[in-house]
Amino acid sequence: MARQHIYTVFSNPDMNSWRVAKMDRDWHIEETYIVTKVSWEIPGTLPKEIRLCTCFAGSKDTCRHRQMVTIFEEEKCIDSRRAYNFDQAKWIDPPKATLELL
Repeated sequence: MARQHIYTVFSNPDMNSWRVAKMDRDWHIEETYIVTKVSWEIPGTLPKEIRLCTCFAGSKDTCRHRQMVTIFEEEKCIDSRRAYNFDQAKWIDPPKATLELL
């Protein structure tokens, strides 16, 4: 069975990007990806917005990290220290000791 990871999302100060931390089941951060919102408007058209990611799948239409930001936004869990198991669609509360580390 493949190793499953959990993720948490932190906002960046510029408000147009987020850090998605990929962690093992013991809450050790293995990798961090940056998801950035890019917006533009052409006069006479509706504004456009896309999200870019620094992961290896960043050139694709989407990736789990961009989806993760949306999931965390919808649940109002950005910067909450809660984690999400993307493969099982399950929220996980952090152990108390982890709160001081993140």
